Amino acid sequence: MKRSLVLFGLAVLCLCSLPALAADEKAPDMDAMMKDMAKYATPGDMHKHLEGMAGKWSTVTRMWMDPAAPPTESKGTASYEMVLGGRFISMKYNGDFMGMPFEGMGMTGYDNFHKNYVSTWTDNLSTAVMNSTGSASADGNTITLSGTMDDPVMGEMNMKFREVITLKGKDAFTLEMFNTMKGKETKMFEIMHTRTM
Repeated sequence: MKRSLVLFGLAVLCLCSLPALAADEKAPDMDAMMKDMAKYATPGDMHKHLEGMAGKWSTVTRMWMDPAAPPTESKGTASYEMVLGGRFISMKYNGDFMGMPFEGMGMTGYDNFHKNYVSTWTDNLSTAVMNSTGSASADGNTITLSGTMDDPVMGEMNMKFREVITLKGKDAFTLEMFNTMKGKETKMFEIMHTRTM
């Protein structure tokens, strides 16, 4: 009984002090909040690095199913478009994978608040979405992203991967993908892009 009265008294004391605390707090400065929001939402130099990939591309993909064997090679097409006011680049890819039609789509941008690149990817060979984050070289021509993915075929979960995008002037860039299994990183594939538009 005594314990209940003590708890009740503490609760009443807390409730009585709330108006005083609220009176001491300053109302949020809406102008300052809007300026901060605009700062984080405004595209900058990092977003401009992505603009070099905008356009239509023919692609050649080399894939290493066995690191000790020569890669398989296939052709495809890709289109990249700056969207949402230059904040992200949207990617669409069409090609083939081991004789099967392959299509994928993704989006890459730069997060001004976290100060890193962010990327998503999904395709018709999976029901998952791959997420990655990373940074660019000083000149902005190389963007390196990393994350984790699952491999249902091999039964691997949270497998580390790394992507490297290398801009090679206005009319070419490459995308390389590496994964890490049992502590060893191997190259999975590379896609060479040549501008058509």
